[in-house]
Formats: sequence, C-alpha cells, structure tokens
Amino acid sequence: MALIAPGIPNETHHIQNGSSMNLELLGSCPMDFARKGMVSEEKVEYFNIPTYRLSFQELEVVERNGCFSIEGMEDLHVPLPSHSNEYKINGQVATSHLRATMEGTIKQHFGEKILDVLFDCYRKKFDENFPIFKTPKEVLNKNSHAWDKGRIHYLSSGDGVVLAYKAQYNKDIQQFLQAMAQEIVYGGLMVLIILGIPNGTHHSQRLPGMNLELVGSCLMNLARKGMVSEEKVDSFNLSIYNMSPQELEETIERNGCFSIVGLECLPLVIPNVSVESKINNQVLASHLRAAMEGIIKQHFGEEILDLIFDYYRKKIEENSSIFKYGKAVHFFVILKRIAEN
Repeated sequence: MALIAPGIPNETHHIQNGSSMNLELLGSCPMDFARKGMVSEEKVEYFNIPTYRLSFQELEVVERNGCFSIEGMEDLHVPLPSHSNEYKINGQVATSHLRATMEGTIKQHFGEKILDVLFDCYRKKFDENFPIFKTPKEVLNKNSHAWDKGRIHYLSSGDGVVLAYKAQYNKDIQQFLQAMAQEIVYGGLMVLIILGIPNGTHHSQRLPGMNLELVGSCLMNLARKGMVSEEKVDSFNLSIYNMSPQELEETIERNGCFSIVGLECLPLVIPNVSVESKINNQVLASHLRAAMEGIIKQHFGEEILDLIFDYYRKKIEENSSIFKYGKAVHFFVILKRIAEN
C-alpha cells in the first residue's frame, strides 16, 4: 500500500505549520460573519477542523500499529506560499484548492448559502496576506532615487521609478510562473489574459497608467482638503506594470518552465466617454471600483470610498481624451509546460 500524506518537517513548531496558517485565514471568515450577524457565534465556536500534520519522525507511528511495516519513506518538499518567498500563488488558485477539499465540511456545518461568500472572503484575505505583485521598496523610501512622492503609479514619474516597477514586476511574474509550474503537468496548457501595451509605447502613453493617474489625483484632492494625510497617499503605490509583447516573451523565455504556444494582442474596447455619456462614465467608475475598492479600503478606510469613486467619475468626464490617445491591449497567451533544463 502506498500513501501520500501532507506533513511538516521535523522540529517544526505548530505556529510555523503552513497548512494551519491557511486554515487560520479560513477560520477568520466565519468570525467576520458572526460579528456581522450572518451566522451565530455558537455555530463558529463548534466548527473545528480535525486536521493534524505529522512530522517525518511522527510517521513512524505506523509501525507501532502492528499491521504494516514501512518499506520506504521519502520526504517531498512542497513550496507553500505561507512560508516561502520563492514561490507565490494567487488567491484564486488557493481558493479553488481549498474549496475542493473543504466545501463539503463547511456546507454540512453552516449550510449552502454561505459557501460563495465565505470562499470569496478567504480569497481576499489570502491576497492581502500573500500578495503576488508587490510595490518596489525604492518608491517608498524617501532617500531613494526612485522615491515617488505624491503619485500612486509611475505614469508621470522619472526613469528610475519606472525601472524599479519593471524590476519588481519581473521578479513577481517569475514567482507566479514558478508557482503555476508546480500545478501543471509537463505538456499541460495554461491560458492567460493580461493587460499590456503595444511594443514601443512610452510609459507616459500607457492607458492603464493614465487611468490610475486619475485615481491618484482624486486621492491628492482629498489630501489637500485634509480628509486623508499626504503621508498616507505617499505610502499608497499600486504594484502594476504593463508589459509589451516583447517584454512578456522575454520574461517567459527567461523563466524556462513554459513555452509560448500562441500570443495574440487583442484591442482594448473602451466605451465612448464624455460629459454627455454619463452611463458609460458610471460603468467605467463601477468597473474600477470592483477592481480597486478592496485595496483602497484596506489602506485608507471605508469612509472615503464613495467620495473617491465619485471624484473619479467626474475626472473621466473631464479627461475623456485619455481613452482616445492612451495605448493598451489585452494579451491572449497560451503557454505549454515544458521540462526544465
């Protein structure tokens, strides 16, 4: 009989157990719901997951059973995002894995209605605690040449700031590809849709950056009115870098885990934006809010959310030309898992 059992290295303290850290995040979601009155506290208190991770040494308990002898045992290292800086996986992948194993248990205890909202809560907490893409340290350091005061992105910044964002993004995308390589068998395919820019586009012409520049100006307006501190704005930087097709190809080739089966640049369709087109303006503001509300709320608090996105809606009316002159595309990429050299 062969067994594959998740475990922990010898001498690992229970607080360093990656699986327990993961379940701790999951457990914080029902507690949030209890505070909001969505489930009872008693229901949460009686929900316990009967999981224990044996160490390599503890597995020898099998022999004391008297029915089996251990003919061979191998310790296979699995890089976990909770205690590995080398590999990171995103919240959606982690949530899918956890839901596959835990949905039945949670459904039996809390009922079916809570499932979607609970796993969405877990995904957000995972992304907050284990972000894939990080802000370059240089742009937050007042003594650095890449200190980016008053800006949340690199659109109108100097070359030093742009290079810092590019270097950090390259590092993070490598970690992402390494993590996905752990999930996909040799010969397996992965499809990515990535927001990018055409080859040869200067960073000041990037439509995604122009859009984020508007968000930054809304935050600076609030700072000038004393509703948030300038220091708070200075410490808020979005870890987003938009690659060109050439940069993307070079990054994937350098990673060595995937080959590009297909890469197509799809035009980014933007609805007509103007003072008269109030419906489209509201749609764009709603899209941005869906994408950014969580990170803004985490940094600035909930009180200013409505005001920020109302400012943003007005800004896109006043600056509708950016959607005409800014450049952006979607990359549709098909990658094939290959054997590493």
